[in-house]
Amino acid sequence: MRQLLAILLSIFAALAATDASAQFKTPEATVEELYALYRASDSTGFNDKHAARFLDPAVARQFRSAKHIDADFFVQGQDFEIKDLTIEKPNVTGDKATIVVTFKNFNKPNRLTYTLVKAPNGWRIADVSNGKSTFRATLRASQ
Repeated sequence: MRQLLAILLSIFAALAATDASAQFKTPEATVEELYALYRASDSTGFNDKHAARFLDPAVARQFRSAKHIDADFFVQGQDFEIKDLTIEKPNVTGDKATIVVTFKNFNKPNRLTYTLVKAPNGWRIADVSNGKSTFRATLRASQ
């Protein structure tokens, strides 16, 4: 009985650790899983609990210390109804990658360019550009 309990506790601990530090083996997997957050019926969008999983550690710290962010940069709005999502093949150079993502949020077309970095725990988002501003610049402005 003790052995079974020990095995179950090990499994639960492994599952809990996996959620926060999930290893994305490809840049596409990171971005695909990010947008899966927005497709869930009970989704409230990106928040602090997602930062460590998706963002480069420096960007995650910046995100957590942001005081006021007007809109969710990943969907380009406060609310979201994502349609026609396209994630292009990444351009990978060593430990860096860029991926272009297009989608409509409430029928407004959006085009974002993601910059990702490969860390020991998988691919993470280092920045995102909408052609006018960047995610990191938005975070700096909200400090």
